[in-house]
Amino acid sequence: MATTDELAARLCAAAGLEPPTSVQRAALSSANEHFLVDGTFVLRRYRQRAAPHTALVRVRRELRALETLATAGVPVTRVLAACEEPGAESLLVERAKGESLGSWAARLPLDEAAGAWAAAGHALAAVHSVDVGRPADEASRGTWHYEEVLANLDRLRESRPDLPALDRLLALVEDARPFCEEAPVAFCQCDAHLWQFMLVRRGTDWECTAILDWEHAELAALHALPHRTRRVDPRRPCARTRVAG
Repeated sequence: MATTDELAARLCAAAGLEPPTSVQRAALSSANEHFLVDGTFVLRRYRQRAAPHTALVRVRRELRALETLATAGVPVTRVLAACEEPGAESLLVERAKGESLGSWAARLPLDEAAGAWAAAGHALAAVHSVDVGRPADEASRGTWHYEEVLANLDRLRESRPDLPALDRLLALVEDARPFCEEAPVAFCQCDAHLWQFMLVRRGTDWECTAILDWEHAELAALHALPHRTRRVDPRRPCARTRVAG
């Protein structure tokens, strides 16, 4: 099995980059391993899990998701290279700019953080607008999401009765019920918590620079592909992957 330094060197070579001079473990809370490469790139190395969510399945799913979203103009990290070899399943991506929504929200007053929340919401809405076709099984959770939100609001009301806007939030959820009953199929990240949204602040304006972590995105079934190391042209933000020479 390749060491992380060896893997970083191989992926940088596949992406047409200079050999890395620094590979350091990133302080990220994740089910996978993350390493900062020269402070500019992130090596995401997938831990093995039981089928059907093996490392190979997850790296393929995330690669497909990032390519699809980048082509649609959704803010995601740009993939430079990918490896599907057993024990070395990984992606090399550009490091996202900014800080997470969770970090911003923890230290800003609510009125100042409102713009950050709005920017993250617009980015997530763009994800849900991506046309990926109808999945083969035509699955949709539909009203399950509506019922889950109601249950979560009940728990939030019990734990934080001081929050003033829960009634307004409940009204918004009720307004969304007809949409849930239509059972639409959309591209879903499936783990969209506050630390998945990276944002930068420019005065009073906010920009979501990337939504992270797409290994559990709901997509149509992926085609079986042979193990290989692949690359994305770093000069083209929407480039398709290619087999590395």
